Amino acid sequence: MIDWEKFNEYFRYFDKTVVDEIIDLFFIDFPERMEKIQTNIEEKDFENLFFNAHWLKGVLANFWAPSAIDLARKLEEIGRLKTDSGMAETFNKLRIATNELLAELQEFRNKKS
Repeated sequence: MIDWEKFNEYFRYFDKTVVDEIIDLFFIDFPERMEKIQTNIEEKDFENLFFNAHWLKGVLANFWAPSAIDLARKLEEIGRLKTDSGMAETFNKLRIATNELLAELQEFRNKKS
């Protein structure tokens, strides 16, 4: 899931403690944002879907998780185009991809410096 070469290059000047704090902030914000996206999908609130998917895409880019980024980008596009075609399926795939990302980040987080 995570492109570790790019991840390490991106965070090479950061102390592990700082990277851990960035990951912790993501862990705190992520569940609420996913709930918002799910609500946006259920209510077909395309404007907020666009906004929330865009936010998530940007955050995921920090962790170099290309498949999750691509799925967030697709949801962002669905919100921009105001079409529900493939919306639920894309969200389900995003949930799976981000769960994998969370597991990888937790494993990284648990490693000693």
